[in-house]
Amino acid sequence: MALGERRVRVTVSVIALRVGNWERDILYLISEMRLLEKYLNIITFLSLFTLLEVNIHKIIALSKFLLSKFIVFSRGVNANETDYCLL
Repeated sequence: MALGERRVRVTVSVIALRVGNWERDILYLISEMRLLEKYLNIITFLSLFTLLEVNIHKIIALSKFLLSKFIVFSRGVNANETDYCLL
């Protein structure tokens, strides 16, 4: 890993929306992703969502919801690793 690079881990703590199966499927998919690129990129999420062939309005609404729930904190043990946790 290059100097200054950060590894990003995404963890889903709670499946918050129960409107239908598509939300649960997307949250499960996100929970399975452990290491992402240097910067967390919404385009990456939108690309994954479109693969699931869901309605664009649902994609946008869920993306906004997920972003509103991100809490970013640095781990004290390793300054090069940042956790993004959905609550």
